[in-house]
Amino acid sequence: MNNYLRPCLCAAALCLLPLAATPAMSDTMKTQCEVYKGGDLKKKSSGDCEFSQHQGVVVLKLANGDVRTLTPTGKANEYKSKAGDKVTREMDGGDQVYKWKDRTIRVSMGGGGNGNQGGGGWAVDRSDSDYTCLLFESGEKNNPGSGPCQFSQHQGNVHLKLHDGTEYDLAIGNGANQYRDQGGKKVTRAINGQTQVYHWDRQRVEVYYGNAPSGGGNSGGNKHAAGQPVPELQDLVGQRGGNATDKLINRGYEMKNNANSGKFNYSNWRKKGSGQCITLRTEDGLFLSIVYSTDLDCKGR
Repeated sequence: MNNYLRPCLCAAALCLLPLAATPAMSDTMKTQCEVYKGGDLKKKSSGDCEFSQHQGVVVLKLANGDVRTLTPTGKANEYKSKAGDKVTREMDGGDQVYKWKDRTIRVSMGGGGNGNQGGGGWAVDRSDSDYTCLLFESGEKNNPGSGPCQFSQHQGNVHLKLHDGTEYDLAIGNGANQYRDQGGKKVTRAINGQTQVYHWDRQRVEVYYGNAPSGGGNSGGNKHAAGQPVPELQDLVGQRGGNATDKLINRGYEMKNNANSGKFNYSNWRKKGSGQCITLRTEDGLFLSIVYSTDLDCKGR
């Protein structure tokens, strides 16, 4: 009896092998992509896109229908395109950034297009009141404008409606994280995990999914780990000279001390109102990094 069953069981097992060997494909996520070539935003291919990943292979379907298939090389965060080009991946807050030699694709991993919402919580193509916005003007918190707010994003453009009813329509500009508001003013965006910070020349809006941290968000106290980048000031990194320094001062920072170390200059600044201390590293006037520091760093030397 056993000898009779054995070939039957083997045949049944062979029939099942193709099913077991074919794993399910990963779900396709509808999201937003920004495509840059030579530093310029390519508007036709930017906007609604699809992202999927299966066994490490990344597939991006862009707004203009182009499909980019990226196969892992075996090295961390390194891929090859179908054309054989080397592509590297970086994580930037809630985004994945894929870099070719001559182009960059930024994929929002926080939300899905067409009304979907991804695991990161950022809404796309819809308004949602599950956000908290903090408005700061000349470095000071504006209480009427701060509180529950609405945030939406469609094809890269951002709409904000603050607690006091003030609304901002931000159209994507020609560079990464660059926008123009409805009045034509330049706005830059910094991303820090679940926080997005939109900077004007003399004000900023911090947008949180859910509730803002106690103490006023990014501006409150010395509650940040020393050495971490200051989100509200990252747009100044790469700028040079007195113009960049003036912007730092206009945002409510006052220099407390500075010292040279090799080819670098390190200056410590304190935020008026909150007392937060930061350290600016420069080389020949070029802003290289701006990070949180300890209260002791801002004491006189």
